[in-house]
Amino acid sequence: MLDESYSPGHIHPLFESKTSKEVKANLKVDRLTLLLPLHPNDHEIALNHLISLKLHAGAEGILPAGWSAKKGSMVAFSVMIPTSTSPLIWSKTPGALVQLKPAPGGKRLLRIEIFPLGLTPEGFTYLYDELLCGHLSMHPGEIAKARVSRLDLALDLHGVRLQDWAWAMPSRSVVRHYVSKGVVRTLYLGSPKHGAPCIYDKASQQKMSGGEAWTRVELRPKPNVPLAALPLLKNPFAAMRVYDVRSAFGVVNPGQVCRELALSHAQLKGITNLLGHVPDTKGHSMAKSARQRLREALDGSAPSWWTPQTFWQGWPDALAMAMPPLFEKTPLIG
Repeated sequence: MLDESYSPGHIHPLFESKTSKEVKANLKVDRLTLLLPLHPNDHEIALNHLISLKLHAGAEGILPAGWSAKKGSMVAFSVMIPTSTSPLIWSKTPGALVQLKPAPGGKRLLRIEIFPLGLTPEGFTYLYDELLCGHLSMHPGEIAKARVSRLDLALDLHGVRLQDWAWAMPSRSVVRHYVSKGVVRTLYLGSPKHGAPCIYDKASQQKMSGGEAWTRVELRPKPNVPLAALPLLKNPFAAMRVYDVRSAFGVVNPGQVCRELALSHAQLKGITNLLGHVPDTKGHSMAKSARQRLREALDGSAPSWWTPQTFWQGWPDALAMAMPPLFEKTPLIG
């Protein structure tokens, strides 16, 4: 999962990049889960300290966690983020969840799940200084070695309408969808319960005007690497494909209605399913079957704005925006 070609001194453009005149892409870290195994000698100390912290630190923005977070945990509490210091006002939603959980072999581990509010420059700096280095007394070296068990990435594509394209991952044949008022709003390339890639109409979710085009692509890789190794992560967007089915299907049937139906079929059932409904027999004077011609047309239909390599050049800066105490933003050329 790591890209060995990365070097700390490599120059990257800003994490927010323009992939065409109409489309602007923005990559960010949306959620992060860290696992820190505890030394057996620290088990009881950690348990007593966390219980005390949970019981007496309400004024510090530490509150009891919900029932689902408590299940299977020895201790669990939520950490709020200050939205104002004068007067002191805490966020309404947590920036992180801390759990002390049993691990195989009678061991224990600390699980820290960081939510979007805690993955901003202000939010993570607070968590780093007050929670990790403060309440939990962790050294910077320990934090850097924490294992990343979950990483949620969000790629915002401003200027892209979800409904105009078909989306696919080679290893994901199942497409699940959510349709509202006859319009596709969300696509899952696989099972949502197992962290399938999710593509949805962000403009609709935010209740923006009907003319606004904004699509979000969410991926959930499981790096299982130390936090310090995240800059070496391989590009998880590289395997995703985007197809202009309307244009490609013209080699089979140029009719507008047929091309619209083909697009809807590909969105709801997948590209492979669409190809399966196109004859694979060659007609008279045809060198290739309709299916072969459609497959080739689809392979060449990727929109100019879908440039995973360009998106991923902003990965170091996305890390720096989410966790500035740990990662530095790459310098601008010139």
